This record gives sequence, C-alpha cells and structure tokens, in this order.
Amino acid sequence: MRTRHSPTRRLVPFTTLLLAACPILYAAEPPAAESPLSATVSVSSQYISRGIRQTWGRPAAQASVDYVHPSGWTAMIYWYKYPGARIAATNTSFDYGELSAGISWKSLYARYNYTISHDFFGIRNARGTGYLDVGADHPLSHTLTLNLHAGDGHVAGSGNGIWDWRDLKAGLTRRLEGGWVAAVNVTRAFGATNVYERYTTGVPRPDGRVAISNVARRAVVFSLTRKF
Repeated sequence: MRTRHSPTRRLVPFTTLLLAACPILYAAEPPAAESPLSATVSVSSQYISRGIRQTWGRPAAQASVDYVHPSGWTAMIYWYKYPGARIAATNTSFDYGELSAGISWKSLYARYNYTISHDFFGIRNARGTGYLDVGADHPLSHTLTLNLHAGDGHVAGSGNGIWDWRDLKAGLTRRLEGGWVAAVNVTRAFGATNVYERYTTGVPRPDGRVAISNVARRAVVFSLTRKF
C-alpha cells in the first residue's frame, strides 16, 4: 500500500454500465429520441452497497456513466472501479465486473448478478460470485415511492464462503424539482460469519493502528441523486 490515507475515503466506486450483453429475457424498442449514453451523480451521508458499509460511516460522492444498447436487452455488464483501494496484505484491488439480468412485474423486480472478474471486492479467486436482488418499488404518489429490497450473496472460490451475506433495505424516494431525487433508506447486512463485524483492509490509521469496523451493522442513509 503506497499511502496511509484512511480507506473510508477510497471505497466509493465509479460505476460503468458498459453495454447490454445478450438477449436473456426480453427486448423492447426504446424511444428513438433517447440517447443511449447517460451519467448519474450522487451525494450521500455514507455509501452502502448491498448492505455493506463501504465508506465506514463517512459521507460519499459517487458518479456513474451508463451506456444502454439501442436494442434494449435487459442483460447488462457492469464494472465497478474503486480508485486506489486495495487490500494491503494481498495487494488485491476492490475493482470487479459482473453480468446482471432481471425481470420485473408491476412494482416488483428480481435481478441476478454474476461476477466475471477474477476477484470480487478485494476477495481473491472469486469469479462466479452470485448476488440475488429482489424487491419492490411501489409508488405512493406522483413523486413519492416506497422501496423494499432483500439480497442474498454467495462468494465463489475455495474458502470464500466465509464472506457470504444477506441484506435488507427499506426506504422512501422522492422526486424533486430540477431532476433531483432525494432518498432515505434503512439498511442492514447479515454475514455468514463474523468477518464483516471486524472488517479491515489492513490500512493503518494516522496513529498507526490498523483500522477495523463493523461494516454490516444497521444504518440510515440519506442521498441526493441527479441523472443527466
């Protein structure tokens, strides 16, 4: 590790939706006027992905660039980029890529993500890691939506089952003027073992002690997002 900065400022990903991958589910012709390229920016009280705290309770800013193939297939390829973030002991990057495919019916949805990169979020030899995401985005009014989610993650690779986890999330999303969206969510993860309760990247604090945190505990997250 070349720097002694705290990892809490290093784990916010720059996410790229590369392209629509293949006709796994169904196709729908998008409106001709829509551009296939878009960008999203977000600021939040902390960054939590699939129930796991990735900024250890600190505020975060996130950006993504999305490209959707005009055919409109529902299968996608994602690449998550965590600039400079590595596990000190193994020098393993947190970057990873995955395939994603899903279906929806009314306000309900189900989505499955499959890791295609060699490593998964700092875990080595984890290609084939799977994450099932099910939930509902139920409109309460023209501008307010109730969001419910449950996730089940299984980390592939010999000995990597200690990183398996499940998570729950419930929240509200409100559309604001100017294209902004505000949200509040309560989230919690449950690890198959206690590895998430004493999680560390091996990076020392300014006082020299190794930083350790319970990254799975319950959290309330506020966020503000804009898509361009």
